[in-house]
Amino acid sequence: MTRWAILAVLALTVTGCLDGTKAPSPTADPDPWFQLDDPRIPHKPDGTGVKPAGATEAEPGFPVFGPPVRMNQTFSAHRETSLALGPAGSGVRFACDPSGVPNIDEGQSHFFLSTDNGTTWRDLDIERAQDDPRQVFFEGGDCDVMTGPSGELWTADSWLGSLSVGLSRDGGESWRGTSLGGSSPVADRPWLAVDGAGVLHMTYQDVQALMPSTIWYTRVLVTENALAFAPAVSVTGPTADGAFTWTGNLVVSDDGQDLWSVYTRRAGPVTSNLEGSGPETVWVARSTDGGLTWASVLVSERPNPASFLYPSLAQDAGGMLHVVFAQRTDTAHPIFHSSSTDGGLTWSEPAVVRDGVAAYSPWVAGGAAGKAAIQWYGSPDSKAELDDNETEWFTYWATVDASNGTAVYLSGTTTEEPMFVGEQGETPEFNMVRLDEAGRIHLGLSVKAYDEEDDSTYWTAEYQVQVLGPLLA
Repeated sequence: MTRWAILAVLALTVTGCLDGTKAPSPTADPDPWFQLDDPRIPHKPDGTGVKPAGATEAEPGFPVFGPPVRMNQTFSAHRETSLALGPAGSGVRFACDPSGVPNIDEGQSHFFLSTDNGTTWRDLDIERAQDDPRQVFFEGGDCDVMTGPSGELWTADSWLGSLSVGLSRDGGESWRGTSLGGSSPVADRPWLAVDGAGVLHMTYQDVQALMPSTIWYTRVLVTENALAFAPAVSVTGPTADGAFTWTGNLVVSDDGQDLWSVYTRRAGPVTSNLEGSGPETVWVARSTDGGLTWASVLVSERPNPASFLYPSLAQDAGGMLHVVFAQRTDTAHPIFHSSSTDGGLTWSEPAVVRDGVAAYSPWVAGGAAGKAAIQWYGSPDSKAELDDNETEWFTYWATVDASNGTAVYLSGTTTEEPMFVGEQGETPEFNMVRLDEAGRIHLGLSVKAYDEEDDSTYWTAEYQVQVLGPLLA
């Protein structure tokens, strides 16, 4: 049996496609996949493999992932894959990729839905509803998705004028929508979060690259016949510390009273490349009154740009907050991690998650108290160039255990072979990691693919799920 065949069987077992409660052990294979030179396995600083204490070939002490499953079937995909998981037992996985503004043909970004735990996917055309006012706006810019506690599907999509939000309570069969206007000249980069009562919270901002940026917060009000937005509140705007921001995601407490938004700040616009934008700072804005007022706390001053592209924020079950971002050093381009145990008032000195790699597009999800999962897109070549046709590109996983006061990191790749080999041109702006109720890791990925017929590359949206190893619940 091949290594991937073993993992495929494990994936089917985890997702409920086969009977049984325990995955078949790969130890019977005469050539087991568990080899210390496998890039999926955690590595020491010197690059050699290390098997975590207590790990066996059947039950490794680190996450192992099933093969990637392509989410986009008919529609295309792009560089910003958002992923949301439905309530436990629903089997729902919901994802989106931007399509480009204005999308005249489809009138929306690309949306993908699975109802069988991510085994199969279908493209979701959400703009067909005759009473949906979003249909005329030719959306397709930045998008995000979220699910609610009762199985609601939420979407956010940007268009030439502003943003719009959609809601479905019947698994995507019908939609209600509303459009936002007035708070920003040209709205950009929405992020969604849902609290325990099913209320949708959203941040967005003025165009990030070339104009002084204000980040805005609002929540969606659901009435019997319509959706509406609460008056937008400024999270942060241009300051003496820098006029330009890249806004990362939004985190909300279960009761909807505590909110956090992560962002980076720089002095000038990005006119050519991110590496040339100068030193940056990483911040978290916090609200303790349900989003009515906000105050920003400095996480760290960085000597080099830290916007590749968005920082990411998560809260674990013990209340610890985790921030990740990517930044070039003298020897590599790694991911950094910082944490806060006091609700975001103070932050630890950012630590390198894994050195000696080229890393972009990090994302983080909170697990059990003091624990988190991180994923990013990168290369084992620490100084990999985006225009190098020989570069191997992987998706990396990492786990954080800061429950004893000092963060310990394990990391490896999600596949044994590279996701893609060749010229990137541009990396994903972000990929996304989610944890389900059991603590199992789910990944929504933007990945380059190669078309042999016309010798070209294109973006795809891929889904991966953890099939073996310890859970972070």
